[in-house]
Amino acid sequence: MGCQQGFTLLELLVVLLIIGIVVGVAMIVPSAGGPGQTVKDEALRLQTLMEQARDRALLENTEMGLSMTGNGYRWWIWSRDEDKWRLLNEQSFREYRFPDNVVLTNYGDSSAVTDAPEQKWQDLDNEKPAWIFSTDTQVTPFRFEFTLRDDHRYSVILESDGVGPVQTP
Repeated sequence: MGCQQGFTLLELLVVLLIIGIVVGVAMIVPSAGGPGQTVKDEALRLQTLMEQARDRALLENTEMGLSMTGNGYRWWIWSRDEDKWRLLNEQSFREYRFPDNVVLTNYGDSSAVTDAPEQKWQDLDNEKPAWIFSTDTQVTPFRFEFTLRDDHRYSVILESDGVGPVQTP
C-alpha cells in the first residue's frame, strides 16, 4: 500500500487548538516576576510610548506632549488648526492610570537629580503638556523613577537628556 503523506485538516486543527490553549493560559497567568515585574512593565510601557511619540512627531511633523495626572499620564498633540494642545484619545495614546501599587516620581531633567521631586505634575485643569516631543526628535529632558507604593526596593528609572533615546540607566 501507498504511504500517506502530510497531515489531515483535522490533525492540523487539533495542533492549532492546543497551541491556542497554551498561549491563552500563558497570557492569563500573572507574571512570575513578582512585585518588581509590575514596576518594570509600567516603565517599559511608558518608554515604548515615548519612543512612539518621538517617531510620530517626526513622521507627522507635529509636536506631541505628555503630562502627568498624579496617578497616571495623558498624551497631547499640537493642533495647528486650533493653535492649541488637544488631548489624544487613541488606542495607544489615551489617558492611562497606573496600577494602585505603582508610584511615578518626577525628578526633573536628567542632569538635576535631587531628593525633593520637582513638581512638574499637571493638574487635570491644565490645558497643556509638561514634556514636549518636537518634530526634530528632541524631547523635554526628564528623569522618572517608578517604584512600588510601600516597597522602594524595586525601582526603574527612565530618563532622557532631550536628544538621546529614552533609556534606563
